[in-house]
Amino acid sequence: MQYKLTDTSVIQITETSGTIQNISNSTVEISNSADFTDSFLLYPLNKVFFTEQLYIRACEPTAQIIEVNVAPFVVSGSGNSSS
Repeated sequence: MQYKLTDTSVIQITETSGTIQNISNSTVEISNSADFTDSFLLYPLNKVFFTEQLYIRACEPTAQIIEVNVAPFVVSGSGNSSS
């Protein structure tokens, strides 16, 4: 699923585990609580894996749309596979 952020409004993502990737040029703040007491920054073009409910928001209001992709599975490696 793709989420689009334009301000510091809190969005609860639907997925509860998987991979979240910031595909924009702005930093996104991520927390496991809606009040953001504990949070971390997801920098542009980075991804992290998660296994719990997350909330996201833009770090600061922006005129451009910040796009965040969430896949309900873990994405890792180079894409090569062997059988």
